[in-house]
Amino acid sequence: MSVKVKRKLWILSAFMPVRLRYNNKSVGTLYGSQDMEIRTDEDEGELKYHQPIGRSDCLNVKSGDIVQVEETMSGKLFSLLFVALMIYLFSSGLGIINFTKYPNYEELMMMERIIFGIIFVIALIGFFFKTHKLILLNR
Repeated sequence: MSVKVKRKLWILSAFMPVRLRYNNKSVGTLYGSQDMEIRTDEDEGELKYHQPIGRSDCLNVKSGDIVQVEETMSGKLFSLLFVALMIYLFSSGLGIINFTKYPNYEELMMMERIIFGIIFVIALIGFFFKTHKLILLNR
């Protein structure tokens, strides 16, 4: 039996490896937009990607199936949130964003801390969501 697994690349997908299991046995890891062929003696089995903290997706596959690993909408949203947060922290660290030149900078700094805390909590909650899904392409 042979099952081919492809990975569709999105913004931060290249930095997050996807670990694959076939019938609860580790078969490999996909980085970036790699392809992998899983060879086994069984005609049917369960393919699953393993996510350490969050929920994992599983799919029953047969010999000759082609499976694609994609990011879910929540995974894309959390990736964009992470990129926006990193851009903000980088520009704040370089002094591009500076609230001290405004007369009410103390209130602005307090709002900044509140917004940063909210975004941090949302990003932390995002670790527990399913960020990838398995899609069968040839049925």
